[in-house]
Amino acid sequence: MPLIAVLEDDTRRIAEMKSATTVQAEFELCFFNDAYEMTKWLSSNLNSVSLLSLDCDLDATAITGVECGSGENVSAFLAQHIPKFPIIIHSSNALRAPAMHMELALAGCPTVMLYPFFDGKQWGEDVCKALNTGRSSVGT
Repeated sequence: MPLIAVLEDDTRRIAEMKSATTVQAEFELCFFNDAYEMTKWLSSNLNSVSLLSLDCDLDATAITGVECGSGENVSAFLAQHIPKFPIIIHSSNALRAPAMHMELALAGCPTVMLYPFFDGKQWGEDVCKALNTGRSSVGT
């Protein structure tokens, strides 16, 4: 089953993403709430991923007191490894999310899409669109 890796720490967003029917039936979802853990996992599993979805800001640091990094840490890793799969940045951070997008696009990552997160249904549609198009695009 194709694998989608997601960096997200908001339990409400995770629940919405898991319930996205178009995604849930076709893909295995693997969630991370720590950018460093995701990067470590990606270093061994990069070829197993069909799509990656990144949030920028992780509130887990404030909650747990343990530094969890951000989507910027993962995008920096990806920019050095140029993955073959599409990447969605599902963050509404108006400054840092576009910077992540630019870093990945300039590195030559094949598909980078920037979408603010509205709901799980829209996210699921964006995932399916990214997996079907295979072209670089930016959405708002």
